[in-house]
Amino acid sequence: MNWGAVVGLILGLAVATYLPVIYRRNIGLEMDERVARIEEKASKVTLELVQLVSGLGIAYSAFVAKNLSTAFTFLLLVFMASTFGHLAFKVHYSRVM
Repeated sequence: MNWGAVVGLILGLAVATYLPVIYRRNIGLEMDERVARIEEKASKVTLELVQLVSGLGIAYSAFVAKNLSTAFTFLLLVFMASTFGHLAFKVHYSRVM
């Protein structure tokens, strides 16, 4: 029996069970201005983190590991989609709002 998989499964179930409870307790279900700003800030930081990690992964794969495999292609696709998607939404909302 793989004990690492069992521990990971138990921890995953605990997080999946208690994360919505903690979210409802701290933020609530109703979307007011405070919740909208929290969601906006969390989304922005998450996007920046995805872009940073993807960019570092692309640089490492291309220059250090010198491996342009399928994983590299997928990482490049995620980076391009997140970067250009973010720019497209900024342009759209700058014209709409």
